[in-house]
Amino acid sequence: MALQALYELDQSTHTVDWVVAGRIVDLYEGAARATLDPADLPLALSLVRRYAASGLEAIDIADAARELAVDANRVADVLAPLRGLRKQADYGAAVIRGVVGHRERLDQAIRQIAPEWPVDQMAPIDRNVLRIALWEIGLGEVPLRVAINEAVELARRYSGEGARRMVNGALGAFVNAGLRLDITAAPGA
Repeated sequence: MALQALYELDQSTHTVDWVVAGRIVDLYEGAARATLDPADLPLALSLVRRYAASGLEAIDIADAARELAVDANRVADVLAPLRGLRKQADYGAAVIRGVVGHRERLDQAIRQIAPEWPVDQMAPIDRNVLRIALWEIGLGEVPLRVAINEAVELARRYSGEGARRMVNGALGAFVNAGLRLDITAAPGA
């Protein structure tokens, strides 16, 4: 979610709020498509589009059922597998806002650890994978090895083997140099 959003922000003039809202809807819609019976998908998509921004956990089942002229038990059944995604949506939004809020500091760190790769000339996927990993490392809430392994896997999956090696080498250089990034979740948050 965060990588897609940061890529979009790099390639467009969309606002952070607009992109975050869209990625949250995409997260819920993807889960609905993957877990629900196709017969329940129209109702699920309607619920997601109406309530994803405020959180599906906060939906009053009876009110939603009345608004959509659907049985409340059916609404509850459709929502059940989607309600557990709020923590993931909130974390994705925090990553996006944190990276955007600290972009200059993160890019300075990238310049230090990958001087042969100018940040503005890196592939957008690669630079955003590095930004996410460095933000997580700087925040200190994700174990170092987890942040690095996830970044390497994202680079391999979405950019290729060369990007995987570059990300692994750059993050290894960050650790080996003993560099630190003390950052907050998002400036002003």
